[in-house]
Amino acid sequence: MRPVVAAVAVAGVLALCGLVAVGGRSIVDRNVGVTVDEIGPLPEGMFDDTEEAVPENDASAGAASDGSGELAGQASPPTASPTVNNEEALQESGLERLAPRDPLSELSQALPPGRAKAPPPDQWKPTRLFNPVAASAGVLEAHGYRVALAGIEPTPVDEMCTFEGAAWACGAQARTAFRAWLRARAVRCVVPPSPDLQLITAECDVGRDDVSSWLASSGWARATAGGPYAEMAATAKADRKGLFGPPPERITVTIGPTLPLSSINPGPDQPILDERGDVTAAPATVVDGPFPPPPPAPESPQ
Repeated sequence: MRPVVAAVAVAGVLALCGLVAVGGRSIVDRNVGVTVDEIGPLPEGMFDDTEEAVPENDASAGAASDGSGELAGQASPPTASPTVNNEEALQESGLERLAPRDPLSELSQALPPGRAKAPPPDQWKPTRLFNPVAASAGVLEAHGYRVALAGIEPTPVDEMCTFEGAAWACGAQARTAFRAWLRARAVRCVVPPSPDLQLITAECDVGRDDVSSWLASSGWARATAGGPYAEMAATAKADRKGLFGPPPERITVTIGPTLPLSSINPGPDQPILDERGDVTAAPATVVDGPFPPPPPAPESPQ
């Protein structure tokens, strides 16, 4: 059965190829002629622009008389109306131009994309800011806020102070002391609802401690003139604290003399010495026998 089907398929393919060959030969042998009409020379004066323009009224009249009104109407361009001065028209009509009214809602105002209108400072609320970073003694940064503490003047980091003729980097030391006091504790500041990269002045506290009060009383920031922390800053200056005092003492490490090996690993008959060479313990007592020693024998009953 299968050889018969294969033979029929082969015969059909051969027949199809023969039909394609015969059709292609008939298309090639067919003569396809293309006639080209020759164009003669154009009559003289056909595109002559020296003809006088016909007025609109005359053209419409002529078109009406000879029955070609449609063509004449299409050929004649429309006349432009004279321009009218709006200001003169308003003055002649007695009308008055008023300024545009304010929008009914803030939604219709064209604000910059992604930034809303910030509320005034009297509408700010206390907000808790976690993991604050002290940019300087008096400036905090947290969650996109840059807050300058109210009532004090921030101490620049690069400020240099002089005490008894000795200059020291008091600005960097003030920031270090402020960071050590914060210890990454959360601060509560009166800030707007949404953060802004601009520097704002606000009051902040850590628990029950006012941050500005601590800086002014410690002498690490100067208080504004006539502010609530002026007396604290004056007291810190009189006591020579912070910026008004001496530079912090440097911690020095002194390495002692090399200790003998016997003091590190003393023998049984040598005393134990400390780093100064003093005796700290008596010589160890050596007990002969196995280690660990066996338990004591039980006493016999009497």
